[in-house]
Amino acid sequence: MTQVSPHFSWAEVTRSDKALALKIDNALPLGLRGNAERIAALAEEARAHLGGLPLHVNSWYRCPALNKAVGSNGRSVHPLALAIDFEAPAGMTNREAFLALSESTLLFDQLIHERTDDGANWIHLGLRPGTSRRMAMLATGRVRGGQMNFSRIATG
Repeated sequence: MTQVSPHFSWAEVTRSDKALALKIDNALPLGLRGNAERIAALAEEARAHLGGLPLHVNSWYRCPALNKAVGSNGRSVHPLALAIDFEAPAGMTNREAFLALSESTLLFDQLIHERTDDGANWIHLGLRPGTSRRMAMLATGRVRGGQMNFSRIATG
């Protein structure tokens, strides 16, 4: 089985240039396959809501060593395979995609538009093991992997 969902592959779940560069084994534990399937289903809904065009996945599952290597905090759900960082479909900015998804009825836990002064720009779509809170936030920082400042724009 190569696909976790109709438009997302298992290879996308674990692909990481940083893991390759640092020789970190980012294999998905079998016990997290269900989580990867849950977030894939939500990503399919997001893709459909954004016109059905492909989303470019930057980061999905991150083993604990990779999560630490990219400077993520201890509250990240990437090590649980419950989050996807992606870029908007062609013809749409990340800001436009973020706003469209934040105004949708998708049952995400966190939707974050993350930007840094050094040019990083992506959307984080995440779930959590419990009830989804529908928190939409903006996160800004100076450099990728550095301190980020979060501001909530919506809840529920």
